[in-house]
Amino acid sequence: MIVIFDTDILSCVCKTKIFDLIKELFKGCDFVIPVRVCEELHAAKKLGYDFVDYMLDLIDNSEISVLPLTAEEIPKLVTIENDLNLDFGESEAIVLALRKDSTLLSNDHLVKKRCKNMDIEIFNLEDIISFAIEKRLINNIDNLLQIITAIELKDRVKVRNKQYLLEKLSK
Repeated sequence: MIVIFDTDILSCVCKTKIFDLIKELFKGCDFVIPVRVCEELHAAKKLGYDFVDYMLDLIDNSEISVLPLTAEEIPKLVTIENDLNLDFGESEAIVLALRKDSTLLSNDHLVKKRCKNMDIEIFNLEDIISFAIEKRLINNIDNLLQIITAIELKDRVKVRNKQYLLEKLSK
């Protein structure tokens, strides 16, 4: 199985350094990013955004691979870009996620909605946290709050279902 990161969630993973948690959740899977997402990482690095070093190190260490589209997938990319009005990285991630045994990680609400309509398995940040609670990888309130705080402060993303996650942890 492959787990695909789009640009949006990859930015959060870089800033909060939660790849080890994701790796443990999806143990035995191959982790990939689309070529365009890799290009966006390098562009951000050139602009002085150092948080991408975390992900570039994971690529250099072969923990995450850059996965190109096949010739057969390129027409799908054009269709998705035209029909869904998404960024390049997100569009390419969706095309990769159409492959058998694939899961997409994205924190983009529109991407999640489109993927559900296309029967693509997708997880956003809150889904990942919830899954980590189920698997007992997050097993105490301090750990949960530390992750939520890192997401909210470092990536400036509001975790909307905080109360639900706290209640789930205490069950």
